[in-house]
Amino acid sequence: PQVYAVMSFISLILPDNAIYFTSIREIYDAWVIYNFFSLCLAWVGGPGAVVVSLNGRTLKPSWFLMTCCFPAIPLDGRFIRRCKQGCLQFVILKPILVVITFILYAKGKYEDGNFSVNQSYLYITIIYTISYSMALYALALFYAACRDLLRPYNPVPKFIIIKSVVFLTYWQGVLVFLAAKSRFIKNAEKAADLQNYVLCVEMLIAAIGHLFAFPYKEYAGNQDLRRLFP
Repeated sequence: PQVYAVMSFISLILPDNAIYFTSIREIYDAWVIYNFFSLCLAWVGGPGAVVVSLNGRTLKPSWFLMTCCFPAIPLDGRFIRRCKQGCLQFVILKPILVVITFILYAKGKYEDGNFSVNQSYLYITIIYTISYSMALYALALFYAACRDLLRPYNPVPKFIIIKSVVFLTYWQGVLVFLAAKSRFIKNAEKAADLQNYVLCVEMLIAAIGHLFAFPYKEYAGNQDLRRLFP
C-alpha cells in the first residue's frame, strides 16, 4: 500500500509526469503477485511437497471456478505448474507492457483514458485485462486446490487484501476513465487525478487491513520463510 500511496501522491503533484510514477506502481503489481504466490508455495512446503500432499486428489467441476464443463482436474505436478505459469505470465508481461507504453507515449500514440482506436491505450488495456484475469484465475484455482493445506495460515484475509489492492484498484482505474469517456467526469486528466486521490485514501485503509491480514507474529521465528524472503 505504501508504494501505491506514494506513487499516487507524486502523480497528483507532478501530473505531467504521472505516467512514469503510475508505471512504477504497475511494475510493483507484478512483484507483489510473484511474492504472494511464492509465499503460498512456501506455506505448503514448495511445489514438490504440495504435489505429494495432494497425490490422488482432484478438483471437482464447479460453477464458481468455471470448471463445470470439464472433468475433474487431477491435482498433480502439471496442475501446480499451470497455476504458477498463470501467475508468472502476468509478472513477465507487466514490465514488457510498461516499456512498450513508454515508447508509444514518446511517439504520441498513448494517452491515459483515451479509448480511441487510433491510440494504444485501448489495446494495452485489453491485454492487461486478459493477463490480470488469468493471474487471478490461477490464484483462485491454487487456493481451491490447497485450501486444506493453507488453512493453518488463515489465507482468506490475505487473498482478499492482495486481490483488492492489485486487481480491484486496476478495475477502478478503468471504470474511472470510462466515466470520463462518458462525460460523467470532465476529462481524462480529471479522471486520473480522481483515481490517484482515491488511491491515496484507499491505501490508508489497505495498510490497516494488512496489519490484520499479515500479522508479524505469524512469521517471527519461521526460518524457512526467512530464507525465502530475506
